[in-house]
Amino acid sequence: MPRRHCSETEVFIIPIQNILLDQYIYLSILEKSSYSLYRYGWVAPHTNYLVRCLSISEYYILVYYYIYGMSEKLDLGLNEINRKLYAYISQIMGIRAYDIMEPAISISPDLSITMVAKTMDESGSGAVVIVDSDRNIKGIITFKDITTRVVARELDPNKVRAGDIMTENVYYVPAEATLDQIAAVMLKYGVRRVPVVNKFGRLVGMVSSRDLIGFLGMQRELMARLITSLENELKKHAEELAKKRDEETGLYG
Repeated sequence: MPRRHCSETEVFIIPIQNILLDQYIYLSILEKSSYSLYRYGWVAPHTNYLVRCLSISEYYILVYYYIYGMSEKLDLGLNEINRKLYAYISQIMGIRAYDIMEPAISISPDLSITMVAKTMDESGSGAVVIVDSDRNIKGIITFKDITTRVVARELDPNKVRAGDIMTENVYYVPAEATLDQIAAVMLKYGVRRVPVVNKFGRLVGMVSSRDLIGFLGMQRELMARLITSLENELKKHAEELAKKRDEETGLYG
């Protein structure tokens, strides 16, 4: 990322080609005082600059305007190419938690830690959600919780109950949450999994950072192929337009 100083209101956006390859898209905030203002920032690789990830929706909007700008520059206007891209991006931005969530493993607070561990092992889940009889969330337990709160303290897992070691005040998202909102909760609270609840506040699923990154990674690959295809179409249109203008110039010139 280039090193250069700029005003507080100026930002540097990495080239679109790199956006398609990088896991994260950055806006560089070059004033060090921004550390106190952007609590979710990172230091850009190989620089001392504080940076902030673009939100998922900002990413797709940026990609759209990249293609739109190319067509305008080539004097092609908002044609079928842009409409295809806009429709695709609109579809992705409409994805909600219920579209990517997995079934949540729920247990009773009275279940022994031995049975909790067995349940997690059999299900292949890294976390279980503790619910009451109405499936209202009471807490969450991860493998790390069992290790640090039971094994490390040499407690008897047959006597300790899920309700004894669960993490209360669980951060969750509604089923209608957007990808931006899910990512924001994970970043803000430093969690890798968030339960999903329906409009009544009852557990309906779970979204992990792996689910989110996997989905976005797949969409990024599709977007890269789409943009390459669109760029080729734009280039073809531009060449045809240039040829037509050359012919008209030769005819009337």
